[in-house]
Order: sequence, then C-alpha cells, then structure tokens
Amino acid sequence: MTANVPYVPLEQWQDGWRGRESQVVGPDPDGLGLYRSLARQARRFLTADGRMIIQLQSHQWEGFAEELRSLGYRPGGVLLRWGTDITVWAEVAGSP
Repeated sequence: MTANVPYVPLEQWQDGWRGRESQVVGPDPDGLGLYRSLARQARRFLTADGRMIIQLQSHQWEGFAEELRSLGYRPGGVLLRWGTDITVWAEVAGSP
C-alpha cells in the first residue's frame, strides 16, 4: 500500500507553493492526522507480509515510527530522500 496524503503542519504552509493548502497541509498539529487514520485502517487489509510506503518530512519519521510500532507495525528504512522529504516503509509486525 502506498500513500502520499497531505502531511505538512499548518505552521509550515508557505504562500507561493504550487497547489492548494488543502493538498499539502495535513490535519493535527504535526500534519500527520491522515497518516494516523490510514495506518489504523490499513491493518485490516495488509497481510503479514504487507508493507505501507509513505512520504513525509524526515523530522516527522522518528515520532511517527513509534506510533506505528504501537499500532502493530515494524517501521523500516528510508527508500528515497530529497530535500526535507523522505519515502519510508513499515510492515505488519510479525512479518519474516
């Protein structure tokens, strides 16, 4: 499962960015509200070897990785990095 939902905190929104604010700014103070919802719902669909691949800011990953652990995921590593954004993966805990 891959996702690139809005994840930027409102305080980081900058005038002049391409796209609309609603396409960039995620809910919750840290911008990760949609990813939290996705992670909870994805547990119903991902098999034991299933992975979730997401894009977020590099400084958001450490804290969100801990949240994913509490939801039964095993956070993985960085797949891509550009600027302050990264693409990372997490798999359902208990996977080989």
